[in-house]
Amino acid sequence: MAQTARLAQWETDVATHMPHLRRSFVRLLAWYSFGMVIAQSCGCTTVSVFLAHLLDMRENTVRQRLREWSYEATAKRGRLRPLAGRGTAWLPIDHDRHVARTFTLSYDRLDPATPTDALARDLLARAACFVPNEPIPHNLLLTTLRIGKADHDPLDAADALRRLHAVGLLEPIEQTSTIHHLVARFVHGIHPTAEAQNAVEQVINSVTYELLKTGYPAPLVTIQPHLRFITDRALEREDIPAASLASNLADHLDW
Repeated sequence: MAQTARLAQWETDVATHMPHLRRSFVRLLAWYSFGMVIAQSCGCTTVSVFLAHLLDMRENTVRQRLREWSYEATAKRGRLRPLAGRGTAWLPIDHDRHVARTFTLSYDRLDPATPTDALARDLLARAACFVPNEPIPHNLLLTTLRIGKADHDPLDAADALRRLHAVGLLEPIEQTSTIHHLVARFVHGIHPTAEAQNAVEQVINSVTYELLKTGYPAPLVTIQPHLRFITDRALEREDIPAASLASNLADHLDW
């Protein structure tokens, strides 16, 4: 069966299993899930290249449609449009295992016996602790490796980041990367994240404090969504590190 015919059948399957979704959502959901399975990558760029060729559309057009669809409702520009069925439950029943396998295939390409790939796995666990679908500055993300991985070489860390881009688990955008919310859920399910969460909290707390000390905390605006998100999660513990994060967030918001 030709790929276009398979995509059409896939869209029909999505519509059948999720009749509550609007047709536009069904189509984009079918595009994204089909592209991930066939391209064996969850990277938006990789999927967009495949779909653009299949649908005879411009790559940038396809990529932007997929990105807009995959944003959390709170991250959308203009009028907020909540998406029904976000998360792993949005996949058609018959295709759940295929998309999970796609994530696993990408993750398994990172060989833990190889130092760079092992570091990439640790870096991915840290990326999963930031806000999904929000740009994470590379310097901030790479700094998290200094906690618990103090003996790593910065060049190895940069290579590890490039590996995550290559396998499609992080999406590069200039000097930042984003992690899809489904990839973040996948990582939390298979990789111990306590050390990663601690590293991310320490780094963002330290960065916030240092910027506040300068008396010019304007750069914090670029990481404010992450500061809020990480602080909210930490406050569930009601401990001293969580209180420190909350204090710095309050100082920033009062500025």
